[in-house]
Amino acid sequence: MRVHLVTMPWHPLDLPSLQLGLLNRIVRQGRPGDEVTEFHGSLRWAEFLLERSGGRLRPGDYVEVGSDAIFHGLGDFVFSGVLYDDPDWGVARLRDYAAGRGVFIDTALAMRPYAAPFVDACATEVLAAEPDVVGFSRQHLHAERALARPGP
Repeated sequence: MRVHLVTMPWHPLDLPSLQLGLLNRIVRQGRPGDEVTEFHGSLRWAEFLLERSGGRLRPGDYVEVGSDAIFHGLGDFVFSGVLYDDPDWGVARLRDYAAGRGVFIDTALAMRPYAAPFVDACATEVLAAEPDVVGFSRQHLHAERALARPGP
């Protein structure tokens, strides 16, 4: 069996995916004859942005939108137009939200035109591996870290 493990944006660029690493090891231990591959979508997204934008959108911009603005949902906003097949979906509402809170959204707006082609490229690449099973990791690591409080 071919198992393809996938993590998508907005995983931290400077940390390997703990979720993919654990899943990979568990599958290999439980099913030693299976082929296990990984797709690191966060790294691919940062590379995609750098390449497609001609170097205007850099890894620091990825961090600005995906990590620094986690509680404003800018990372989700970047891809929401793809979900609704409407590149303008939610833009007016985000502008109102940002203006009322002093949130910088220009970088997220600059990323948005690249979201649909990136999703298409990811789907094509994952399906080209002809996996029998695709496993997706959960990507709320930043929020969980930020909300974690030391015990009493």
